Amino acid sequence: MREAVRSLLSLQERAKVIEAQRTLAELLLAKGHVEEAERWALSAVETVGMQDAMSRANVRLVLGLVRAAQGRDEEAELLFRDAIDSLASTDYRNSEPEALAAYSRFLRDRGRDEEAEAAEARLAELLEPEGAAPII
Repeated sequence: MREAVRSLLSLQERAKVIEAQRTLAELLLAKGHVEEAERWALSAVETVGMQDAMSRANVRLVLGLVRAAQGRDEEAELLFRDAIDSLASTDYRNSEPEALAAYSRFLRDRGRDEEAEAAEARLAELLEPEGAAPII
C-alpha cells in the first residue's frame, strides 16, 4: 500500500491517492501501528478535496477510528457522527452502513449500549430496504 500511494502520487491521481492513504491507515491501525496510521489518515485529510463528499466521509471515518484507538473519544465521536451525517445527506449512502457499524462498535466498547442500539437500528433500516419482504 505504501508503494501504491507513492505511485499514485507521482501520477497525480488524487481520488485514488486518498483511498490508498485511507486503506493504508486502516491496515496500519489493524496492526497496532496507531501513530503511523494517524500520519496516513491526516495525509488523506489534506489530500481530499471539498467536492469529494464520499472520500471526505471515509477519511473522517478512518481518522475517527485512529482517534478512538488513541483514547481521544470526544474527537473520535465527532468524526464518526460527521462521517455518518455527511453520507446520509448524499447519494453515496452505500458507505453509510460501514460508518454506522464502526460508530456502534465505538459506543459498545465504551459501555454506551443504548446509543449503540440506536445506531444499529439505523443500520438495520439501511440494510433492509423499505418494502422488502422479511428474510426468514
